[in-house]
Amino acid sequence: MYINYNKKIVIIALYLNRRKYRFFIFNYLLIYRLNKFIDYYNDLYIDDMCNHEIKVNNYSLDKQQLKAIYTDELITLVVAGAGSGKTSLIVGKINYLINMCGIKENEMLCLSFTNEAVDNLKSRLNNGVEVMTFHKLATNILGNSYKINNYYLSYVIDEYFLGIAIHNKKIKKKLVNLIDKVNVNKYEYYLNKGYFNYLKYTIKKFIDLFIVSGKEIKDFLKINKYKKLVSVIIDIYYLYISELESKREVDLNLLISKASDCINSNSLNYKYIIVDEFQDISKVRMKLLMGIINKTNSKLLVVGDDYQSIYGFSGSNLESYLKLFKVGCSKVIYLKNNYRCCKEIVNISNKFIMKNKKQIKKEILTTRSITSPIVVVDEYSFMKLLIYLCNRNREILILGRNNQDINKYTNMNELKEIEANYNNKIDYKTIHSAKGLESDCVIIINLEDSTLGFPNKINNPEIIDYVFPLEKYKYAEERRLFYVGLTRSKNEVYLLKSDNPSMFYKEIINDNKKNITYLKL
Repeated sequence: MYINYNKKIVIIALYLNRRKYRFFIFNYLLIYRLNKFIDYYNDLYIDDMCNHEIKVNNYSLDKQQLKAIYTDELITLVVAGAGSGKTSLIVGKINYLINMCGIKENEMLCLSFTNEAVDNLKSRLNNGVEVMTFHKLATNILGNSYKINNYYLSYVIDEYFLGIAIHNKKIKKKLVNLIDKVNVNKYEYYLNKGYFNYLKYTIKKFIDLFIVSGKEIKDFLKINKYKKLVSVIIDIYYLYISELESKREVDLNLLISKASDCINSNSLNYKYIIVDEFQDISKVRMKLLMGIINKTNSKLLVVGDDYQSIYGFSGSNLESYLKLFKVGCSKVIYLKNNYRCCKEIVNISNKFIMKNKKQIKKEILTTRSITSPIVVVDEYSFMKLLIYLCNRNREILILGRNNQDINKYTNMNELKEIEANYNNKIDYKTIHSAKGLESDCVIIINLEDSTLGFPNKINNPEIIDYVFPLEKYKYAEERRLFYVGLTRSKNEVYLLKSDNPSMFYKEIINDNKKNITYLKL
């Protein structure tokens, strides 16, 4: 039997009551030794339980997956890697809690971040456990109180510039002053010529990130460098919130905040919560999650890979993951095996991601080997490369940094024609939309040193750093994005060489010379 937190407290209380030490130091030493003994006992228990095979969808789980299943702490963090069997672990944990621990299906909640991830989990579970996104959870908590309108902020910003400001000389002057401190009477001219578009973009991005940041308005009143811009943003924010309230509407970010405020008025009975892709957590999602845990006293298992935290633009906050890793959880378990990539790709991608020392160092193991899994091909030979791989009956996943990247090389109709002619699967996705996928081989395109290349060099407006601070390591999220691209492949990764290659391309080539093949077509 695993001695969990509640049982541990009872044991320690019994011992303290029995020994009745008057001095704090003796009590402290006794608690320390008891904790060490209980941890030792639990490790022995888990090692023994790991001798019993568990299969998920006909796949046997490894020792680290089994440890995560049998561990029964208040908060357990599973530090995963690409291709480490995260979904199998979650399915195995849910089945174990139902079949062996007496947890009912309606007493469990499983959360992920995208509808695709939720659908994948549902397809592998044969029970009635609730699997949903955070947005769906928030909708369930709020019931029919609010309608969702995720496009209204842009309308309100336009309304402010076209309606409110146009009839207010003071506001017009303030807005022009943000882009031109000399010609302050040219508001209509600048408005008609689109000169305010970047300012509107900045305001929208600031408000969107502010809502998910967990910060308060008073935090921004201290920003002396951007006092005039902050005053405009606050005006628009309050206008936006008041208009939504009058219509009983929320956007997707406000939806989660509203749900956090309504937890106590809901009858929730969860005993166990499981969160997939935890590296994508934002502060408002974390607040909602901890609010439910505090209300229900449920246990929490989170599974995530900090190397794949790639949604900072929508408020995902790696700091919440790292904080839980350092101080917030009862137990940390590492999934060490990679069941997708060859060991050379594992080593190359790990070396690449760990240039940023803030990422968690992991030991990742795999048995397959391909001596030269990085293949360089001139970008002008892209179409020849597709034919070359189709002739070898390889499923192909083409990955770009941006939606439009593929247009430089071909179009979707041509891809479909080649796919049909060769009866071979070819798909194009951005790396953001490819997370969780895998393919026989991967082609990474747009490895160009340009603003929209890879890494992408578009900088946020400086004021955004106040609401969502930029990571200190240069291109930190872009680096994680490239890691995701590399680790989608079961075999080779083909890099298209540009005439002006990007820093990521150069780094991979320079750091891994013995693993590179140059293919001429």
